[in-house]
Amino acid sequence: MRAALDRIIQRRDDIDDPNRYQLSDDPRDVLAYLRKHSRGMPEHVRRADVEDGLVLRVWLWWDGEAAELWLLDRADELAMNRRSVGARLGVATGQGLVDRRVHKRAMLSRATGIPAPAPASSARGREEWIAAHRRAVQAIASTLVEHRELADEEAAESLIEVRRDLHDDVCTPAGITVIDWAVTELAAVPAVAALPDSHPLRQAITAWAPLAAAFRRIPDR
Repeated sequence: MRAALDRIIQRRDDIDDPNRYQLSDDPRDVLAYLRKHSRGMPEHVRRADVEDGLVLRVWLWWDGEAAELWLLDRADELAMNRRSVGARLGVATGQGLVDRRVHKRAMLSRATGIPAPAPASSARGREEWIAAHRRAVQAIASTLVEHRELADEEAAESLIEVRRDLHDDVCTPAGITVIDWAVTELAAVPAVAALPDSHPLRQAITAWAPLAAAFRRIPDR
């Protein structure tokens, strides 16, 4: 990207382009400049600008992919509603958003040969937390699944994943996030909100809040 910018700027210097002062180091601005100021330029300059412009366009695409992965990781860290987030990207389901995030991470890792950065919290710190709180986490997860008939479509989708983890007897940081989604989605269902505080599902939702808060406070290492 840097080399392409330098070539474009040098070509404009070589032909004394009167608009040269408008060029910057921002690839977006440079592409806008080429669209606006290519008419009347020598053909060899326009041809070379097309090739270097494509380099900038590809760089911007990869930069956008990396930005999207960062945003999806942040949405996951904040336990945001997956359908609401996915709607901004034309993704209709929560699982579709999860699959998109996994795909982006794998694609960026293959392209660079470097593992894409994980979300901010320390993986080892989370594993240690899970080991200490596994029984409480799984007890709450079991209660959620036992009352899945009260779930709406969105909550039911998350509970499928929660139920799978319980069946496989696994408890992972990703699984904690899914439980958090399920709790948030269930709490928003009118039938669940109408339950008395003594109901097992309401008690599980209440008990989850301090656990989830503690999990999200795990510091970076």
